[in-house]
Amino acid sequence: MAIKPINYEIDQSQPIPFLEGMKEGLQLQEIRQKREAELARQEQEKQKILAEERRQQLYQRLLSPDVAPEDYKAALLVSDEAKAKSIMQMMEQSDKAASRAAIVALSPVVSALHAGNPDRAISILEQRGKAYEGRPDVQEDIQNRINLIKTSPESAKFEFGGELSVIPGGSDVLGNILKLTEEKRAEAEAKRTKLSPAIQEAIDFKNLSKDDQQAFLSLQTLKRPPPAVTNVSVTNLDKSAATELGQLVPKLYDQANSAASQLEQLPRYRRALDSAITGTFAESRLTAARIGNALGFTDDKAAAASTELIQGLAEMGLQSRGMITGQGAISNEEQKLLIRARSGDINLTKAELSVIFNVAERSAKAQYAKSRKLLESAASKSETAGLFLQNVSPMPEDKPEQPQGMPRGRPGVTVTLPNGQSFVFPNQQAADQFKARAGVR
Repeated sequence: MAIKPINYEIDQSQPIPFLEGMKEGLQLQEIRQKREAELARQEQEKQKILAEERRQQLYQRLLSPDVAPEDYKAALLVSDEAKAKSIMQMMEQSDKAASRAAIVALSPVVSALHAGNPDRAISILEQRGKAYEGRPDVQEDIQNRINLIKTSPESAKFEFGGELSVIPGGSDVLGNILKLTEEKRAEAEAKRTKLSPAIQEAIDFKNLSKDDQQAFLSLQTLKRPPPAVTNVSVTNLDKSAATELGQLVPKLYDQANSAASQLEQLPRYRRALDSAITGTFAESRLTAARIGNALGFTDDKAAAASTELIQGLAEMGLQSRGMITGQGAISNEEQKLLIRARSGDINLTKAELSVIFNVAERSAKAQYAKSRKLLESAASKSETAGLFLQNVSPMPEDKPEQPQGMPRGRPGVTVTLPNGQSFVFPNQQAADQFKARAGVR
């Protein structure tokens, strides 16, 4: 069967109405397309308006006093090149303003702490807290600072000083505070000769810590002559003084021995540093691990151990500033280095490490001298204090060199208390007498 060709003709008996209907259909399609285009245009305009409103909100946010770095980043994402350049300049100015504001807020507190006036520092923070009643986050930070000052003014002084030093421009302000504090201290020292001994003693007593004040009072009580009475009695005051002295003597004993131990270790640290860090490394900054290896810490905790050691030496130096006077006093530059090391930054040069070792040596000697002097004063009135004094380690330079093969330690009879403290007596009789008094078998 043959395939017929396809017939493309339209079988329409009335072509005119058909054409008119087709024309109307095309017109409707065109109208629908125009409407869809108009709706798309309107939606596009709406999005442009919303984007512009959002952009203006971001720009307005940049003018707010509590603008954050995230606000600048968000504004940069919706800005053209010219506007972005302007925003970058605003951001730089904001950073500088924030640094200045942080310095203005922190420097009076640091200054008050260095002047030995923690109450003034707390008052400044409390006044600032009232200005941020609608900012619980800021108030919480301020309260944490106040609590730290109340708990440990010395720790607050070093922490806030370190915080101030890392703010752009803050290190100069901290240097000025330290310089002014040193000048005032020198001025006060110059006035000492103009005051009567009684007035000067009262001033010195006021400047002591609470523990040292109590120790002073206890020693003064023990030095008083006994009253002229016929019967033997112990007053509550004498009991209190004896109790305080009993608590103070072990503390002085531990402080003196700790200082002696530190003085014994420092030469080894110096020798290790000199032999391990030579040549081109002597002038470069050393990592914590490198310092740890130089000082003999070889395991995976070398960095942590060396950091803890340097921080401890720095803290000891800073805490003993009041005991070191005259030619060996800690200088401003040494103090800055100690504050930096105390904060945990121990990427130091060999020369800087040597400075810390030297300050630690002066501090340990001052601590040893002070603790031993107080023990000697207590020993004149207390037999127990005398026993503690006998067992204080001598200064390392006073120790005679022992031949190799000889046992270390002092000859005699050793008595160990339940708390772990050990005492050496020249003979068994003295040891037995001590054990009888102490209730130790």
